[in-house]
This record gives sequence, structure tokens and C-alpha cells, in this order.
Amino acid sequence: MMRTSYLAAIAAVVPVALGGCVDYPQKYQWSEAKVVEAGWLKPRAQAVRPTYCYRTIGSPECYAWPLDNQGTRLVGYTGPSPN
Repeated sequence: MMRTSYLAAIAAVVPVALGGCVDYPQKYQWSEAKVVEAGWLKPRAQAVRPTYCYRTIGSPECYAWPLDNQGTRLVGYTGPSPN
């Protein structure tokens, strides 16, 4: 009888005690952002968004994709080659 009451008390206390640990990982454990901020690692390289700029009468116009049959007007690009 006593053993059952001890088990019931432990079963009631353990979830409450562990509930206080829910916030712990976000606050105190290392994350990638904290390691980079501390200077231990360099930040990840950001992906370059492709840009293709073409000559016009005015200033160059840039697009996120290469234009068909406009290779002679191409002024510059970043990302993969338009060819």
C-alpha cells in the first residue's frame, strides 16, 4: 500500500519537475547563431540570386532570368552563365 502511494507521488511530481526544463535548450544550449556570434565559426555563405543585366537606350535593366536571343545586349550577370 505504501509502495503504491510512493509511486503515485513520484508519477505526479516528475512531470511537473520536467516541465520547468522546457525553456532550457533555447536559452542556454549552443546554437549555430550563438557559435557564429562568439566568433568560433564563420557565417554560412549566402546564396547568390541570379541577375542578368541588359543594355537599353537608358540605363541597364536587370532580370532574374536570362532573356532569349538577347546575348548581344548582355552587360553583366551574377549566378550561372546564361549560355
